[in-house]
Amino acid sequence: MRRFLLCSAVLACVAGSVRGSAQTTTPAQATPPQTTPPQTTPPAPTPRPPARQQPQTGSGRGTKSLSLSFDVARGRDDNSVPDAAPGGDPIGPFGPLDSGTITSVNAGANFAATKGRKSVEASALAFTSQSSAIDDNLTTLAANLQAGTSLGRRLNASVGGNVLSQPTVFFNPMAVSADGAALSPGPMQGLTSQRMISGGPTASMTYQWSLRHSTSANGSLFRQKPQTGSGLESQAYGFSLNHAWRTSRRLTTNVTYDFNDTTQDVSTTLDQVVRTHTGRLVLRYERALSARRNVGIEVGGGITRGDTSGFDGVSEFTEPSGRVTGHIDLGRSWSANAGIGRTVVVLPGITTDPFLSTATDLGLSGNPLRRCQVLLSASRADGSPKLLQSNSFETTTASGRIEVNVFRALSLFGSYAIYEHKLVGSGIVAAGVPGRYRRDSVRFGLSTSWQVWGARRRR
Repeated sequence: MRRFLLCSAVLACVAGSVRGSAQTTTPAQATPPQTTPPQTTPPAPTPRPPARQQPQTGSGRGTKSLSLSFDVARGRDDNSVPDAAPGGDPIGPFGPLDSGTITSVNAGANFAATKGRKSVEASALAFTSQSSAIDDNLTTLAANLQAGTSLGRRLNASVGGNVLSQPTVFFNPMAVSADGAALSPGPMQGLTSQRMISGGPTASMTYQWSLRHSTSANGSLFRQKPQTGSGLESQAYGFSLNHAWRTSRRLTTNVTYDFNDTTQDVSTTLDQVVRTHTGRLVLRYERALSARRNVGIEVGGGITRGDTSGFDGVSEFTEPSGRVTGHIDLGRSWSANAGIGRTVVVLPGITTDPFLSTATDLGLSGNPLRRCQVLLSASRADGSPKLLQSNSFETTTASGRIEVNVFRALSLFGSYAIYEHKLVGSGIVAAGVPGRYRRDSVRFGLSTSWQVWGARRRR
């Protein structure tokens, strides 16, 4: 009897320990959502550990999908241009339009295919708008192509490219995020009749040394050229090398090196070149608060060494850089993010100068109701000159959007956005860019999207 009771107690302890360990197992860490609209400046590489390859399942025939989207909106833009300096007279064929009502139509398509360890994704976007300030329609055309494959069990590679043709001020001229990259462009940033075409190829490779160590290399080439009127033609290429070490289940350490070279045509005989070398150490911490709530913080710092050559001769500079970003899930459907960063940036197509920029951004998104989604964001950036005779800038942005799903594939939305910048100094600035500019935009419309080929997605 004693033996039986002793065995029962041992089995109960073992079962309790197994049950306790199952309850405390941390679910897979979720990476905070990243917004990747078409970029108009070479994006600053964000160090992060590459995603692990998931085992392939199924019959091996692969999957294919095609989805379409369509938006129509109407609203009003209020433009304020207190002064014209330093980019010249902004009122005219190359500057922001007068205030007026806007009617816009946006159509897009996305195709994705996977087979085994190979994948292809292509997207296209067409946006057209009619303003009461002018007689002509203003259009934006964008195309993007990405392809990836596994070259063995440990090596992954991908290539891609994009092209973008749009009115000049569409590309959010002086709005910078905490990591130094240009903020997302959007149809409410401003409308001009001057056009720019931009784009270029990208390539990346990742080698998974082990479950804890991986090394990735990324390269990009970017060109921007005015199609109409005057402007600063620019070309940039960049390279980054990153090693990620997963030091624990929640902590990842990244060591990153970035190189960027930006050349802008000041005149037919003179170019302005800015080169930067940046080394960074970044720590990323992720933790699951519950089955549906995660929190993460990323802290990084480093040194940027750069030089400029052009009409002012050759100048060199060395500056510390760093950033702190974080995100948290506030409930079952709400999440918030914030970031602050200090880095050296260049604004292709606007000015030839490098800036030491300090930027902050905030974001909040969630579903107050089952079929209602709310998106809020705000940012502020300022840039101090790195040359004796150059410009400085300040930028403030804020936006809000509410979307209500009426049917499975149809939604109604309303949005409000503010963009304001101030540019002062004696450096070279593209014609038509006002020294001070504010834009308030309101939109109401409907949006629809549906999967015409492949597995249906739940809304």
